[in-house]
Amino acid sequence: MKNAIFKSGAVAESLTGPPPQSFRHRYAPPLENNPIPRLQQTKAHLRQIIQDLRDDAGNVTESKAKALFETSVSVLTRLVKAFDDYENKFKRRGELNSSRRS
Repeated sequence: MKNAIFKSGAVAESLTGPPPQSFRHRYAPPLENNPIPRLQQTKAHLRQIIQDLRDDAGNVTESKAKALFETSVSVLTRLVKAFDDYENKFKRRGELNSSRRS
């Protein structure tokens, strides 16, 4: 068997057979490619940050700092909306794909 050494330093035992299990496990995409749980977790974190920024904006007296907090709230709120939109499209696409199979 001939070994191959890649630029990264990884060693493959054979170029003709299947890749070693550890290589396949490390670089293959997950069997279930569903981003929804991670999106929901990220949205929850963002909502907590938004609430913290709103609280901070209410406690700050300096006008530029208050504007910075309020702008941050606005930007993150739009980001949460973008996550919601993506999640809804992803779910609809899944429903469409499952109804086509039936």
